[in-house]
This record gives sequence, structure tokens and C-alpha cells, in this order.
Amino acid sequence: MLYNLQQGTHYYWFINPRNSAGIAAGCNSLVYTFDVDTNTTTANYCIPVYTNGGGTDIVARVRVANIDYTSAGNVLPYYNYFSGVAAGNLYATSNYNLIINFGSDGPQFCAAWIDYNQDGQFNTTTEFLGNNAANAGANGNYTINFTVPASALSGITRLRIRGGDDAALTSAMACGVSASTYGQTEDYNVDIHFANRI
Repeated sequence: MLYNLQQGTHYYWFINPRNSAGIAAGCNSLVYTFDVDTNTTTANYCIPVYTNGGGTDIVARVRVANIDYTSAGNVLPYYNYFSGVAAGNLYATSNYNLIINFGSDGPQFCAAWIDYNQDGQFNTTTEFLGNNAANAGANGNYTINFTVPASALSGITRLRIRGGDDAALTSAMACGVSASTYGQTEDYNVDIHFANRI
């Protein structure tokens, strides 16, 4: 039972599977969001759990549309949902550059997805934005170019970024384990618009 929730406040929580050894390796975690104004629970997104993170295997900065956010640190389960960052405004059929900066560890790989149909999943083909096959290097960055499809639903949805990994990610790695035990997952809100829709 939850008590003393404040009206007009957005809460979120996540569930990590555990066993006697701690957080269960290879299992997905779930995140739930709750808005006291509407008394509704929104889509639950999986939370990838890395074994290691720390200060060097991180997504250090994210830039896309009006989002320009620098984060520091990376603690278990090496996941952050930055719901307090203003949603990035994206327009259907428009092209964007997603620039991801990394920490100081030598190998740095990333991948990104947007839940265009707002179903709480990240489709491996229609919602995968891209990844880097070549190492970006210590304190490096990588730019993913993408186009918002005309089929995207309008409104707030989730941008997922996995980065700081020691090995390349694939389109199927938005959830669960990646090819590396090191890394970080960051989620942001984006707001899909249709410029010519009445």
C-alpha cells in the first residue's frame, strides 16, 4: 500500500528479480510509472541489468532535438529514467541526430530505440535507431541519424539508450543482457508531433 502520494506528482518504481546471490543475472527488470493526477499506470518498460557500471562505462551526455543532458555516475542496476528532463520534441518524417558521449573507459559502444507505437516494447526493426559497430573510444562520442516514421503515434513515448558497453550491441538488445557486463541504460521522454495534422 502506498501512502502520502502528492497530487500532481509523477512517480516511478522498478522491480528487480533477485535470488540468494543478489540481483538475478540475465533476468529482465520492469519499470512502472504512476501519475497521481490521472490515477493510471502507463506502459511498463523492461530494465536491462548490467553486472558492472561505475563512473567510466557510462552514457555521459545525450543530445537530440531539445534534449541536452549530462549525467554523472552509474549505480546498480545501472539504469536511469530521466523523467524530469523535458521531453524532446520530434516531428514525424523529420530527420534527427542523436549524439551520445561516453565515459573514460577504453571500449565504448551504444545503441538506441524509440517506442514509436507506445506499446511498452522496443521493436528490433521498426523502432531501432542504430548502433556503433566500431569502438568510439575513451571519452568518445557517436552520432545516430534517424527519421521519425509517419506511422509513429503522437504524444509522449520513450527513448532508450544503452551505452558504455565493452562490445557492440544489436537491435535485439533493448532489454535483457547485452554483449557486455559493463554499461548503462538511460531512458528519456520524447514527444512525437505531426506538423501538418489538424
